Amino acid sequence: MQLPRSSFFKSLFIVIAVLSLLAGCSDDDNPAAPSRPWGWVPLGSGINEVVDVLGVHNGQLIAGGWFTSAGGVSANRVAAWDGTNWTSLGTGIDGALVKALIDYDDQLIAGGWFSSAGGANINAIAAWDGTSWSPLGSGAIGGSLISLVYSLVIYEDRLIAGGLFNSIGGVSANNIAAWDGSSWAPLGTGLNLFVRGLVIYDGKLTAGGGTGGDYGETTAIHVWNGSSWEAIQGTLNGPVLCLTVFRNSLIVAGQFDSAGGVGARNIAAWDGLQWTALGAGVDSTVWGLAVFNNRLIAGGRFDTAGVVSAGRIAAWDGSSWTALGGGTNGEFVEGLGVYNNGLVAGGKFSAAGEVPANCIASWVQQ
Repeated sequence: MQLPRSSFFKSLFIVIAVLSLLAGCSDDDNPAAPSRPWGWVPLGSGINEVVDVLGVHNGQLIAGGWFTSAGGVSANRVAAWDGTNWTSLGTGIDGALVKALIDYDDQLIAGGWFSSAGGANINAIAAWDGTSWSPLGSGAIGGSLISLVYSLVIYEDRLIAGGLFNSIGGVSANNIAAWDGSSWAPLGTGLNLFVRGLVIYDGKLTAGGGTGGDYGETTAIHVWNGSSWEAIQGTLNGPVLCLTVFRNSLIVAGQFDSAGGVGARNIAAWDGLQWTALGAGVDSTVWGLAVFNNRLIAGGRFDTAGVVSAGRIAAWDGSSWTALGGGTNGEFVEGLGVYNNGLVAGGKFSAAGEVPANCIASWVQQ
């Protein structure tokens, strides 16, 4: 039996309405559809001290920093979160702190300021195979009281370590070196700066940092051309603390107020030809960068981003800054990562938004 035309269109309207409701759980990149709100959630009972860096290994979130317990479990400087519980990685790392984490050759690589991992003498860089910690060569040695691996990246199938050292694995290397799985090698004459940031931009290994003092000043961002280091055009008048890539531009952040002669508060972009500011920038130091949900995320000590109040963390969409909830309280956000469809922030704080969260929290759809 054929339905009357009015009944047919009425039924069709109901079907379309139902389907629209079922499909209405969109993220915040599709404002035309009904959306679920975003908010901060804690990761268990959190971590008892500073979280400096975040990574992912074997489906788990890895936190590194200056702490001794996670979720009430003893975890020395490094810990793993599986979405429900925190666990230690063996007996952890004995030293000041873990500053860099990366996956390489099916192992978790940790860099920092330490002289022991898993009870073994391991200097500044170590590998976790799921059972135990092991050295990468003889580790990094500094020319002063400190030897520190601060940043890690993978380039042409080699692990690149940057930091503050003059030899690594028994090989002379000025603050940056490459590991091929069995031995270390220098990259030219190295860099006369404390290498705090490493990233691959436009297919090239790119490094930034500071010269002299605790922060010092950096004259430029440096690029490895395969045989030597070259400076990107334009100086910065303060140290670079972190690097990332966002929408085909190199993002440089740290503690400065100009880049290549362009006024830029603590964060700037290089597109291969020129430097540009990201709006009005942020009002204090940027310690960490990430890309999440097609936005650039900055974390640090700042209270405002652009003209928006943003407690230690904010998002840049290419034209303006926005806050993430109420941000965090406390001193700073430094470690940033992506895990289980959420943005994870670590640092030194006790609340994110209005949610109690000890030094680590995740920004997710509720």
